[in-house]
Amino acid sequence: MAAFIAQGVAHQVGACTPEGRPCISRALAARVEGDGRVMLLVSGESAYEVLEAIRATARVAVNFTLPENFRSLHLKGIDAVVEPAGSPCRALLEERHTAFQAQVGPLGFPPEYTSAWYSVADEDLRAIRFTPMAAWNQTPGPGAGGALALRR
Repeated sequence: MAAFIAQGVAHQVGACTPEGRPCISRALAARVEGDGRVMLLVSGESAYEVLEAIRATARVAVNFTLPENFRSLHLKGIDAVVEPAGSPCRALLEERHTAFQAQVGPLGFPPEYTSAWYSVADEDLRAIRFTPMAAWNQTPGPGAGGALALRR
């Protein structure tokens, strides 16, 4: 799963408010950290609703999709925290932007298109960290929706 997440995937991160209202945003980068937690990078400005919902509930869901073949992975967590990310995460953001652009460029999306998403100031970068509690194969076709085992 860690190798898949590093390939230039699209990231959709979602949460629900304490009242049950869903919200969703695009994440910009992700990695599996040494302790097994997943870290997502988002723009604090564009993901403000998701961040507020996570701060209130600690629950998060994220879908990773590889544009070239729609291979998809869905993770959920119940211990999510939001933290400033800043300049220490700049290299990861740029690396994932390059990988994502390599995926969508052949589909007709110019670099200017993705650069608009990834042009986030260091002071606006936020990290969402969580322990995956459940995982599913979300790739369309046979096996879609099937649970995946997580190593602990």
